[in-house]
Amino acid sequence: MLKTALKIRKEFRVPTTKDYEFPIEFYKSGGLFPYERDKKGNLVVYMRVALHKKIPELDIFEKAFLLHVFEKVDKITKGQFVVVFDMTDAGYENVDWDFLKFLLENVRHNFPIGLKYVLVTNLHWMLNTLRRAAFALMPTEFVSLIKFASGEEIFEYIDKENLPDFLGGTCKRNYMAVPRGSKSIYDVCEQFGYQKEIINKYMPRFKALLDEADAKLASGNLIDPVDYFDEPPEQEEIEEIKKEAPLQLEPEQLVQFYFDHNQNCFMAQILIHNISEQLIAFKVQSNCPKNYLVSPRLGILRPKTSLELKIQLLPGFENRIKCGRFLVLAAETKSERMSLEDFQRLWQNDERLFKWKLSSTIYSNESQRNEEEAIANEDPVDSLRLELSKLRMKYETLRRRQLQILISLTLLFILSLILLFIYFTETRFETKVTDFVAHNWNDIRQKYSPFD
Repeated sequence: MLKTALKIRKEFRVPTTKDYEFPIEFYKSGGLFPYERDKKGNLVVYMRVALHKKIPELDIFEKAFLLHVFEKVDKITKGQFVVVFDMTDAGYENVDWDFLKFLLENVRHNFPIGLKYVLVTNLHWMLNTLRRAAFALMPTEFVSLIKFASGEEIFEYIDKENLPDFLGGTCKRNYMAVPRGSKSIYDVCEQFGYQKEIINKYMPRFKALLDEADAKLASGNLIDPVDYFDEPPEQEEIEEIKKEAPLQLEPEQLVQFYFDHNQNCFMAQILIHNISEQLIAFKVQSNCPKNYLVSPRLGILRPKTSLELKIQLLPGFENRIKCGRFLVLAAETKSERMSLEDFQRLWQNDERLFKWKLSSTIYSNESQRNEEEAIANEDPVDSLRLELSKLRMKYETLRRRQLQILISLTLLFILSLILLFIYFTETRFETKVTDFVAHNWNDIRQKYSPFD
């Protein structure tokens, strides 16, 4: 579990992840959120267990969101928070042992001092049988932090005016507030390579909850939190960054893997164009570096030149394609030749770096259809550029296959010559031996006969 937590922290860049990078539905559902403080001044994080549904495809997003919330609370409070598990209306279908173990390991190893206590509220008697099993998963020091409360007993820990309404409180702070700039779960999952059909499969489960949240938000009785959520960059800033970027990437956001029958593996390409008048150093990073072979992984591009990056998915990781993400870093440099130490020093100044984040998926007929629809709705110049990019990638694929065929034919020809040479050499040798024995048989028989 600790390895999983560390992997997700690295994969989602938890220390630097922003609030608006998570789906709107995560916030609007009100299943996990920080709120007002308890009677001892500790910030309270609420988890509504009845709203949790185990969905394998969304598991990694939920865990990343969990890590993000706890990381942010720990920074805000500097190690002074409590967790309230609201078990109201929770049943066996909401029990997720894997998620619970992940939560415990994360809190234990990342926030060993920050957590003051855990308050479990309104635990149904039917779930009391699971209490012993849950305690078995916890370290001894963690069990001592757990407290239980039912109904109005929660007022002994948290004042009524600081409690959310679903626990009998009167606080008007909006616990379903959505950060400005957040995207829908469809957009976020598509960005990470998931098809919309997967999301459509599970969204009906949350329709009633989200409709209820919309009604509450529309009432105007709730007050949004102030200075809590991260602010997204303005559109002008984004456009300015795009204008100044010295490189153009094709594709810019989604890397599509296809199965190469010649290589017998999944392959993808990224075309990098240096559109500036400067030397540009680049390097490619991945959230799962052991899963991929990137060639070249780093280098220096001369002005107005292009380069194709080839990405090979290593055997055994085929089921992790859609979880793969890539980060392309670029920086201006003065010299085309430099030591490895100087090259590594380029990436230490974050303000001078340009970054492109790409997710990955499997190339399919549906993705091709979506791309064609996008082309049809875009500007003609952009459409031509995309078509040109596709043709260039097809050309590179055909050229590579042609080269492989030529190499194979050359090796086959050389091997044929070697076999012919061996054949004729051995034939002549056998002929010489036969002739020698025939001409000298009498002498050999007399010299080596055992009867003489």
